Amino acid sequence: MYYLFKSNTVELNQILYSIISVISISLSWSMKASLYILLWKKTESPFLLSLLTFFDMAPSLLIGIWSSVMVDRLSAPYLLIRTQALSSLMCMALFVCFHVFPGEIHYIFLIFIINGCIGALSQPARQAILSHISGRDGVHRFSSIQGTLFHLSGLIAMVITYFAETNAQIGALILLNAASYIAIVLFLALRVNAGIQPAADLQTHIKSPFAVEVTDAYNYIRTRRELGTSIVLLLIFSTLIRPIFELVPILASSFFPDSMPVSKVYITVSFGMLAGSLASARWKSLEPSLTIVSLILLFFCFCMMEISNSLLIKIVFCLISASLVSFTITNRVAVLQKLCAMQYIGRVVGLESVLRRATIAIGVLFYGICLGSFSFFLLISTSIFIAVILSWLLLDARIRKSGVDG
Repeated sequence: MYYLFKSNTVELNQILYSIISVISISLSWSMKASLYILLWKKTESPFLLSLLTFFDMAPSLLIGIWSSVMVDRLSAPYLLIRTQALSSLMCMALFVCFHVFPGEIHYIFLIFIINGCIGALSQPARQAILSHISGRDGVHRFSSIQGTLFHLSGLIAMVITYFAETNAQIGALILLNAASYIAIVLFLALRVNAGIQPAADLQTHIKSPFAVEVTDAYNYIRTRRELGTSIVLLLIFSTLIRPIFELVPILASSFFPDSMPVSKVYITVSFGMLAGSLASARWKSLEPSLTIVSLILLFFCFCMMEISNSLLIKIVFCLISASLVSFTITNRVAVLQKLCAMQYIGRVVGLESVLRRATIAIGVLFYGICLGSFSFFLLISTSIFIAVILSWLLLDARIRKSGVDG
């Protein structure tokens, strides 16, 4: 067993990393979903729910770009080991607060801010590791597989959340989540010299100033038109569309009857996300026009959820809408990782990840503020319409630019 674990094969690295990631992400998502539901039950405030999500994602804009540079300066495993250790400590602190202040919920906001900072540091490293251990030729396939496993983890997490109702059960989830982060640390520490560490020709050891490195990555994106188009499409989608599925308790109260528990809506959305990732893994086309098609179909799905009185129809179209969102994002991320040169992978993928999380945070906060005056369906319809227009203008400008260059 020890020899098998220490063997230096790409396949074993991918298998071990995938298994540990599924366990860790499942526990992390179940913990977060339980806290979201707890906050919603105590306050029923769309603004507080969106504010909690904002605190979890907004730190990406402040420190995420710096961490993406660190991935290229150091190595993805080096940075990820330290962030996962910090995540484990954060979970232990949350467990203590959860039992010392059982009737309070305000400390959750502070914990989520800290978790958001750690996530901003670790996300570029997680993305870069996928490229390093799969290679350029296998990055599309492995990225799609990871996207599928990511949403499979979400589905597992929501099933766990359905059964985690008491404070004791939520506390156990928090401790298990801490243990999963420790498992990632041990895996990376033992495997770091057995295949996950980037090869010598990929370690750039950049010594230039921070601003120069970020500018260098930005200039590289500008010279690769298709790469830039994929990033902008992702940001449009993450600002206007992805926040809808970060506010699942509001989605449940807006489209589903009271008899449908929030945890079941979480399971429905997670299952749809998983289906979208599976479809993206099988879909060979990387055309950016797929984004507009997904947006039009998404609008149809929400219209059916709004006008239908059948719970089954609402569930089916909720599944389809979640799968469309997952399919589009996974497809665009796969394009980005396939097109990006390895010496830029940390900064480019990190920059995209940082901006995507930041725009989701801004979108979630926008929805939370506007929900006091407008219905959720009206906000969704307006967001989809704006996203279609912006995507069409972007692709039209790209086509015109290509024609001029040609």
